[in-house]
Amino acid sequence: MMQNVFVPLIIFYALYQGLRVITDFFLKRMLIKRNHFDRAEVLSQGLALPSNTETPTPEPNRYPSLKWGLVAFMAGAGFVLIDILKVQTVLRMDEYNSVLPIGIELMFISAGFLIYFFITTFKKKDS
Repeated sequence: MMQNVFVPLIIFYALYQGLRVITDFFLKRMLIKRNHFDRAEVLSQGLALPSNTETPTPEPNRYPSLKWGLVAFMAGAGFVLIDILKVQTVLRMDEYNSVLPIGIELMFISAGFLIYFFITTFKKKDS
């Protein structure tokens, strides 16, 4: 059963990586032909090109623990809700063929990310 899911995912990921390597190669080759050696070097490191204009540097993430703590907490809350719904048989969920538990879990995880977003947004406005 899981093999039917993983095989296409692995194939698409391999195709993506192969295409990325090929396009990076052609881009580097084009930059080197046009004598932009400094930019070709940056591409090999996977870094963004520095621009000539002064751009503000993004501030570092000061709340990584808060983000992953909220996501883990909300994921746990989603699992608890799924278990409660299964025990009470409010929703006749089939353990193997139902998509409802996945939907509930994804909604709780996304709620954790949204709560984190609102907390950091309000913290930036206050300071």
